[in-house]
Amino acid sequence: MRRLSLALVAALAACGGTEPTSNPDPNPNPNPNPNPGTAVLEIGKGAAAFEALAEDEEIEIVMAPQTNGGFGIGQHVDFAVRAKGIEPQGIQVHLVLRDASETYSEVTQQLNLVADGDWWITAGFRAVLDSCGDIADKPLTVEVDVKDSAGVKVMAAKAIRGPFACPRQPG
Repeated sequence: MRRLSLALVAALAACGGTEPTSNPDPNPNPNPNPNPGTAVLEIGKGAAAFEALAEDEEIEIVMAPQTNGGFGIGQHVDFAVRAKGIEPQGIQVHLVLRDASETYSEVTQQLNLVADGDWWITAGFRAVLDSCGDIADKPLTVEVDVKDSAGVKVMAAKAIRGPFACPRQPG
């Protein structure tokens, strides 16, 4: 029995003692950006998922109940964003929908992004409008600024177009 104990101690000593055999991942939620330090932001559309938004694409106006300051039928555009190179929890998103001379919607929210493949995304980011007629058939710009909890800032802008015709109010 004593020989077995000595052999076990010798074998353990030969294995290098109590040093760990692998290093734990220092970041259990790795950022999907393949180039750390380079933040990337894309503007898309969609109420439930990120969909690509082409340059100069005509945006869709959604008629739905709005609760910004009151209740009633209102109009909004569902934007989506996806990012790499930022911390996805507790980000601040600032969106502005404008033309060359006027701002039609401006919203800021703090939210968390969710993983979607190599990206972090959020969808259903609403730009509430006073009137669809204000932006109908106009060239517009949507600008999005994101700041993450570590202070990383990234901005994107996209030229889009207001709808050719506005949806009719239900009634």
